Amino acid sequence: MTQTEGKLLSYCKDTASASLYKNFISLVTNSFLTSILGFVFVTVAAWILSAADVGIYSTIISIVSLLGLFSKFGLDTSLIRYSPQSKDSNSLINSCFTIAIITSTILSITFILSADYWAPSLTDTLSQPVFSFFFIGVVILTVLIGFQMNIFVSRRSTKYLIVRDSVNNVLKIALVLVLVAFSMQISAINLFYIHGLSLLISTYLGYLLLKKVKTNYLVAFKIDFSQIKTMLKFSSGTYISSLMGTGAQLALPLLVLNLLGAESAAYFYIAWTLRNFIEVIPGAISTSLFAEGVNCPKDLYYNAKRSVIVSYLIVIPIIIATAVFGPSFLSIFGEDYAQNSFYLLVLFAVSVLFSSVNQIIYNINMVNADIRFIILYAGASGSGLLVFSSIFVSYLGLIGVGIGLVISQITLLVIILVVSLIRHHMKTPSN
Repeated sequence: MTQTEGKLLSYCKDTASASLYKNFISLVTNSFLTSILGFVFVTVAAWILSAADVGIYSTIISIVSLLGLFSKFGLDTSLIRYSPQSKDSNSLINSCFTIAIITSTILSITFILSADYWAPSLTDTLSQPVFSFFFIGVVILTVLIGFQMNIFVSRRSTKYLIVRDSVNNVLKIALVLVLVAFSMQISAINLFYIHGLSLLISTYLGYLLLKKVKTNYLVAFKIDFSQIKTMLKFSSGTYISSLMGTGAQLALPLLVLNLLGAESAAYFYIAWTLRNFIEVIPGAISTSLFAEGVNCPKDLYYNAKRSVIVSYLIVIPIIIATAVFGPSFLSIFGEDYAQNSFYLLVLFAVSVLFSSVNQIIYNINMVNADIRFIILYAGASGSGLLVFSSIFVSYLGLIGVGIGLVISQITLLVIILVVSLIRHHMKTPSN
């Protein structure tokens, strides 16, 4: 064995044994299983539903996620940072759950009552009492299951996410196939009911698994204001960041539906789902980096460099494969999707080259609790995405979303580098 080979082998062993990558492997495994099962579910949906119904379903899911995001107040991310250090983490967890349930209920009702303004094409659906009640419940469950995930991440027990999320996705597929087997007509609304039922069961399963991580944990409807006050500054920063960053991404399906129609929303949904599959690696690495940085801050920058290298070694071949085999892959959903989603998918894939680095830099600053940077990052990311996408969609149609995403991520990276250079120059003493 040569000296170079020995160093490489040693590097691989060190990487595999590091807690950062143990957590990362669990997150990637869960994300891949979720993406694969989600891909099966989306494929079945594309086969049995019209493109218009797929577009409506995807938009409803995005609205649910957006309302869930508004309901969290940044407390979900704060759980990763503050839960390991809390003297009464049970009280902290229950406080976050309680606040989220109250706010998600209020926001869901508000959205339903103002649907004419936000989503006129969904007004008739949201006006149905049964659907409205179910819609509110799904928003609440979406928030709770997200909090559960962050608790597992903070405890570095992400292996339990694999079980919970696999059950969720398998249930959705099984229920759809049962309805198809009995020749029952399935609409976008039926698909949403299936989504909600699976979410309910998996949330309860998540609670049972949570008791394995925290054996003395009991659900309680309470708010510990002293602990919430401690997290307030960090939570506020991450909340504003999430609204501007993630919120902009969740608003895209609604933008496409309102500007281009339900069929275009379906083509966007398929391409975006596959883009999320590509982003599994950098997403899992950056999340793991954040959790590890909180627990072991001295190795933060060393782990960040490793994270960038690992991300690119995996992501670049996937992007090349997407460009080469994309049309064949998309034809699984139908020829319409292959024709209308391919170029959009390629642009989405290219955007991951930039977003993967941006996410890692973002999480470094999350560990350092640099609220000003976090808000600047999210503001540039979210506003750039919506502004560029809106402009290019108006002139180029659906592909304009992809161009807008790429340009916004490049712009964001440039802004981050310029800000970093300015900060470094300001900290460096002049001769």
